[in-house]
Parts: sequence; structure tokens; C-alpha cells
Amino acid sequence: MKENGTYYIFYSSCGYADKCYSVGVARSKNFIGPYEKHPTPILFTRPQQTSKSWEGPGHCSVVKTLKGNFAIVYHAWPHGAIGTKRVMLVDHLTFENGWPKVGDGSPT
Repeated sequence: MKENGTYYIFYSSCGYADKCYSVGVARSKNFIGPYEKHPTPILFTRPQQTSKSWEGPGHCSVVKTLKGNFAIVYHAWPHGAIGTKRVMLVDHLTFENGWPKVGDGSPT
């Protein structure tokens, strides 16, 4: 996606059936790069999550809402249920210091 003159590439890392599955992002001022990788995933499983939380978020798409904001649509496993069925989730995507941000980084 392109926002404010910067190109962003979102990607998933690790195996989809694992807690470490997560969403990362890289950015560049030029479509063909070079791209700078964000140092940490922007969407991931947090160690302190409770039983109401999600694990292994990934396989995302970023969309612009009718209000002009951004949302990230992705799959995740219900906490403790990896290997069952992944659920589709949607969260707000904002920008902070030129990087996309999803809340505190954990699925909501």
C-alpha cells in the first residue's frame, strides 16, 4: 500500500499453525526499494494474553474504510486452539512515526 508518499509491504512470518505466526511490515520511498524492515512484528501473540485472546495472527490485507481510515483484516487462532480453525479478525491500523501500528500489537 502507499500512504503519504511511502510504500508499505505487509507479510506473515513463521508457520501459520504456530504461536509465532505474526505480521511484519517494511517501508520504502520507492516502489522497487530498497525497503526498510520494521524491527518487530506489528501484530503478534503477546505472552501475557488471557484466555479471551488470540494466537498466531497473519495472512493479512490492509483496506481503506469508507471513513478514510485503514483497517487490517487477518486470521488468528482462538487462544489455546491452534490447529482447529482460524477466525477472521479486523483491527484499526494507524500510523506512528511513519510506521503502521495495530493497537498494542496484539489481536483484539
